Amino acid sequence: MIASFAGVVMGFGTLIFLITMLVIGISKCSSSSDEGESGTADVKPNSVIRISLDQELPELTDNVASQGSFSLEDSGTPGLRATIKALEYAKTDSDIKGIYMDLETQPMGAATRSSLRNALLDFKKSGKFIIAYSTRYSQGSYYMASVADKVYLNPQGSIEWAGIAAQIPFFKGMFDKLGISAQVYYAGKFKSATEPFRRTEMSSENKVQVREYMEANYQMMLSDIAASRKMEYSELRHLADEFIIRTPYDALSHKMVDGLKYKDEILTELRKLLKLTKKDKINSIELADYVLANPEKAGSGDGEIALVYAEGSITDGKSDGGGIGGDTYSALFRKLREDEDVKAIVLRVNSGGGSALASELMWRELELCKQEKKTVIVSMGDVAASGGYYIAANADKIFAENNTITGSIGVFGMIPNAGKFMREKLGITYDTLKTGKYSVAAQRNIYYEFNESEGAIIQQMIDSTYHNFLTRVANGRKMTVEQVNEIAQGRVWTGKKALELHLVDSIGGLQDAINTAATFSKLKKYKLAQYPKPKKPLEILLNKLKGGTSGDDAAKAIIRQQLGDELFQQFLLLERVRKMSGVQMRMPFEVILN
Repeated sequence: MIASFAGVVMGFGTLIFLITMLVIGISKCSSSSDEGESGTADVKPNSVIRISLDQELPELTDNVASQGSFSLEDSGTPGLRATIKALEYAKTDSDIKGIYMDLETQPMGAATRSSLRNALLDFKKSGKFIIAYSTRYSQGSYYMASVADKVYLNPQGSIEWAGIAAQIPFFKGMFDKLGISAQVYYAGKFKSATEPFRRTEMSSENKVQVREYMEANYQMMLSDIAASRKMEYSELRHLADEFIIRTPYDALSHKMVDGLKYKDEILTELRKLLKLTKKDKINSIELADYVLANPEKAGSGDGEIALVYAEGSITDGKSDGGGIGGDTYSALFRKLREDEDVKAIVLRVNSGGGSALASELMWRELELCKQEKKTVIVSMGDVAASGGYYIAANADKIFAENNTITGSIGVFGMIPNAGKFMREKLGITYDTLKTGKYSVAAQRNIYYEFNESEGAIIQQMIDSTYHNFLTRVANGRKMTVEQVNEIAQGRVWTGKKALELHLVDSIGGLQDAINTAATFSKLKKYKLAQYPKPKKPLEILLNKLKGGTSGDDAAKAIIRQQLGDELFQQFLLLERVRKMSGVQMRMPFEVILN
């Protein structure tokens, strides 16, 4: 019922949004100026790049619709690879003298944050400066800021430095009060994705895996900061464990920052670094604008390497608003397989999974690509778990970041039963006629309680899908089913641990995967083509008006703005439950470090 209500809210919000945006969009189209292509920017001499990172950074440029970001402004949202490539270019760009980081919170995954931080460390090799400033550093933003030559804090500001915590919401108590039960069937003792609907607290197995991932990620973060700030790891941990950094002066005295300054003092320092007078204007360009002004060139050569981004939830049917639709991606892989110019496919996975059927369809097409002698290399981002790992398992080589969430080899199915709610709360009853013993159960409607024999059949289906998952991984990783089962059970691992368990082949980033694809395919020079091609905002809007589904993301944008990021994540959880169909392969938990 809650998910249905969410659907009504989204539908109503979309209607209002679309009517308004259509008028605005038409107005924008009819009053275009002679300013040239949108997304271009003028990089002036003696400039600094301003980095705020207050928005999500997708893998693929403009592929943010599925996260609730939507705008008719066709300025583009740079992807992670495009951003890293632009920072590489900035090292030798004579117009760029340094970077000014103006940071607070950062809604991005651990692997994304680490990759971007490494790019900033690489930028420092040019000898150009990096200055960081904030009125409030979250732990994630301080992690990024720690690469800077100087880290400054507002005299009345703060640093959140107390370690990592994970809070998982549980809905079972609410469901009990409403008379709704979650009929859950799963394979894998660590497969905890359904726990919020069948428990009131975390299982001991889930606590083990969440704590292990959090601790590993925390240790990586502390080690990186210690190296950049020339501090001891043990000291940083002690400062967090005892919550010692309570005031700006605590941060200064313990050398976590280099000074306490107001914004005008930061600007004065920037002018000195740029050799400007007090009256001179500081030329700055936003990182997003700089990325779009310096797009990566596709290159040319004897063949093409297709870089395919699989980002978001895996769903049946066509891709909706930036997610991974099984039919859409299967068709894409088929097209690449039939293209003689394509010599290799690099699949960049950033997904916690979803539909088992859609995952299988994509797995099959990738297997056919290999049979056609096309190299298939996988690069894992923030997460490649469950269905996300399923589609990666048979690659010729798999790369992961140290803190990539990977594994979660497990399966579940969940069918809510709202019969008691309808009967006792609303006075609605159901009478049934059927031609077969399992006719009603097969429909899996939400008003029916499965009996023991019906539940056993569903569990058998879950177990069968789990065995198929184990087999796919065993064949792809050249292991036995028994060996995979020992490290599966729905459990997630860090990329570093996954390397030890032979679930991945190497620790590295996307460029490492591309280089390997070129080597395996014997390509010295090649064209790099990126897929899928994101739709323009106005195209998404018009598609919705024609009956498409992508415009639902417009409503999500409204809801996100009203709820805020934290509550919006809970909304997305319920919305995913509403859209679930068939057996699922999904990651058992989510950890967000702001």
